[in-house]
Amino acid sequence: MKVFQIQKKIYEAICQQAEEEYPSEACGWIIEYKDGTQTYTPTENLQDKYHKLDPETYPRTSKDAFFMNTRKLEKAIEEAKEKGGRLFSIVHSHIDVGAYFSEEDKKQMSDENGPIFLADCYLVVGVTNKKVDSNAVFYYDYEKKDFIQAELEII
Repeated sequence: MKVFQIQKKIYEAICQQAEEEYPSEACGWIIEYKDGTQTYTPTENLQDKYHKLDPETYPRTSKDAFFMNTRKLEKAIEEAKEKGGRLFSIVHSHIDVGAYFSEEDKKQMSDENGPIFLADCYLVVGVTNKKVDSNAVFYYDYEKKDFIQAELEII
């Protein structure tokens, strides 16, 4: 089984954001640099704004979906590349249902060619009653054309 490592301080920041934003899904991304250091950027979940503007196209709310500013993510990826880094993980939380990669997550993170944003992995933390109680990490397998669960190691 593949193993992905996330630094403890990064994981703690993700958990803190997820607990603070409950009952909305939290989201963000991890950049990793050549020296192994990681940075986490929490970002606003725009799902409720899109739902309010166009509930037919965006029927879900932030309780069961996330929508991040992809322009900010693209800019962060470019800046990371200039400094020798890369997009390590796209992160989000699930509310009161545990940590897993849902069909909606798969639809949002990929198209017929594979992942939309080339992250090493995709981390989901489960939050129940304002407390992170689970996590799961996934990667995209190009042969299987699907997201496969891996092992998460917090270092």
